[in-house]
Amino acid sequence: MPAHKGCQKRIHGLDSVVTRPNGRKLCLPCHRIATKKYQIAHPKTEYQHRRYLLLKGTEKDYYATHRQQVLAKRKHPNVRLRIVAYQRRYNLKRLFGLTVEEYDLLFALQGGMCAICSEKSVKKRLAVDHDHMTGRVRGLLCEACNQTLGKMRENPYFLRQAALYLENYAVSKNKAVTFGSVSPIDDDDQ
Repeated sequence: MPAHKGCQKRIHGLDSVVTRPNGRKLCLPCHRIATKKYQIAHPKTEYQHRRYLLLKGTEKDYYATHRQQVLAKRKHPNVRLRIVAYQRRYNLKRLFGLTVEEYDLLFALQGGMCAICSEKSVKKRLAVDHDHMTGRVRGLLCEACNQTLGKMRENPYFLRQAALYLENYAVSKNKAVTFGSVSPIDDDDQ
């Protein structure tokens, strides 16, 4: 008999099953029912409920009375720098599996330049280029090159076609492009 692909209780179909990050499968309707049953069997004590409401209310009350101080603390330069540094570390690790040290090493290996156009990025950090199929990091690119690869759907054929297009239809000293047709211009006419 073939294995059932839906929930373990065989009540719900395959479309209700999701795979969690740890690899385990979870049937959402069954999970909701089990959670509700647990909450009914193990209600919060009066103390836990009052404590929850107190903390929830206290946070709102504190913010209402100390709004300017809270906002000033959030805008403090040291806090902003810490938040930006944390977000950078978190995003590098979450999106690409890189640490800041590995990014800096890759940056140094490339000489601080884009891997495609070899220009130094002055205003922004170089973007991490990765293969969307495997997740493997390929290198660091400037914003323009990274967006170009994305717009060309990371397809080498499209990139070659674009290069041929530019080479074939480039305006040279002796040629001008008029709606796709090449017409020579004499040097005497100018």
